[in-house]
Amino acid sequence: MTPIYSNKDTKPHKYNIIFPLKEIFFEDIKVYVPNQLQTYCIDAWKSFPPPLPPINKRFPHEGRIQFIIPEWLQQKYKHLYKKV
Repeated sequence: MTPIYSNKDTKPHKYNIIFPLKEIFFEDIKVYVPNQLQTYCIDAWKSFPPPLPPINKRFPHEGRIQFIIPEWLQQKYKHLYKKV
């Protein structure tokens, strides 16, 4: 697979390294990851797990904040949205 855009940080990957995607839990939610996650990480960052960047280069990944949780999100992560 070749990225649509290219820079020094992007390079082609074999299809079977990426697909089929797998679901894993990350901080209490399911996320999709490459099929061969360890191979992908070693290829991209030379280690598994990838090294943490310096604090001044880190960005938050919390996502958007809403006061109304969509129904589809409540259904997908029932353990996070228990009815009271």
